[in-house]
Amino acid sequence: MKWADPSELITRLGILPVLVDVGASGAAPEIWKPIARDAMYIGFDPDLREMRTPKDGAFRKSVIMNEAVTGSGVGDSVEFKLTSSPYCSSILEPDTGSAADYFIAPLLDVERRVTVPATTLGKTLDRLSLPAAHWVKIDSQGTDLRIFMGLGQKLFGTLAADLEAGLIDLYRGEDLFPEVHKQMIRNGFWLADLNVVGACGAGRDLLWMPWVSAQARCMHR
Repeated sequence: MKWADPSELITRLGILPVLVDVGASGAAPEIWKPIARDAMYIGFDPDLREMRTPKDGAFRKSVIMNEAVTGSGVGDSVEFKLTSSPYCSSILEPDTGSAADYFIAPLLDVERRVTVPATTLGKTLDRLSLPAAHWVKIDSQGTDLRIFMGLGQKLFGTLAADLEAGLIDLYRGEDLFPEVHKQMIRNGFWLADLNVVGACGAGRDLLWMPWVSAQARCMHR
């Protein structure tokens, strides 16, 4: 049987999809709209300058957390670097040397350092008494893989994960695409979609468009 409206199937089966948005500045992912009104939304971002609370009725339930999400083994608080652009803030230190040739380099300038509460996705699901995060979108500026692995055994309940992995070191010690891809395959996911993103750089005699990150959608087998 085919279902034209996914909400009808979700309602009939009594499912509450849990959608997790790490790096929730701006709007929630457009791809979630067809199931949003039947889903629970959990948004994380310690940098609230561009944070938008979901409109009433956009999701069945929504929780916004002003916390940093980390991997396992990190304490209850962490230093967070607030950069010139709210979309570039990170736990990691920007690699100013690597970023120097890019026009986006000023966006990574650290304006302020703050200490914020820290948690893992696994701890958050336990706190909210949720068995799984069914669809996870992470845009943490450099720590997407370690955040996802912070689900622990609960990651096997994840059906889809959208991660942005660097192709160059814009941040010191960031999770780069080769390792992200290797770990996701190892944990039973397959690469369903890939969008390679570039940023203008300045060479000595020309402008060039190097690839700086890959937005990957991984689906569980």
